[in-house]
Amino acid sequence: MQKLLSLVVAGLVASSAANAESKTSLSYISTSTDLTYSTAKIALDMDGFAIGTTVDLNEQFFLTGSYSKLSGTASASLSGTTIATGNLDQDTLTVGAGINLTNDLDRQAGTGSNLKAAVGYSKTDLGTLSANNTLIGLNYDFAVAKKVSINTTFSGVIDDFNPAYGVGIAYSLGGGDLFAGYAFTEDNVAGIKIEDSALNIGYSFNF
Repeated sequence: MQKLLSLVVAGLVASSAANAESKTSLSYISTSTDLTYSTAKIALDMDGFAIGTTVDLNEQFFLTGSYSKLSGTASASLSGTTIATGNLDQDTLTVGAGINLTNDLDRQAGTGSNLKAAVGYSKTDLGTLSANNTLIGLNYDFAVAKKVSINTTFSGVIDDFNPAYGVGIAYSLGGGDLFAGYAFTEDNVAGIKIEDSALNIGYSFNF
């Protein structure tokens, strides 16, 4: 169960920590998970929304939290032929804390970078299944032009750690930032290949 849920919850900890300044964000999320064993395959395709907030405690430490609600379909196939389908809902609540390791990022001016680490706890319900995870993530955000920065993430569930990698871009617009990101991970458990990816796009309101 933890393997199926690790990407989204770990990614939320890392992405909500991105540009760690006091803010609230709203975003659309689309996820895809494939579990393959020989000619058998189970595919989970879901999308929905997330709301997150980050609050500075001081220049170095911050708190972060998020809630996401996704819905979609699960399908099972054998040798490329679909044999069963069904609907699924997923709810995830994540809370965490982080630290700015280095921070001289000025996105408006297009200079500097920000390296941060975050740890968190998540509770996820997928259909009738439930999982609680402890997460860790690193995020490096660096300016590439005036009002534009790119961030990379490295994150995962601490227990039986398998990393998820992510990349994103942010553009300062109005009183906040327009952002988009993509994350992926791959694993093999008892001969079952697990491929997981997620895409998000949204806007954060700075305060």
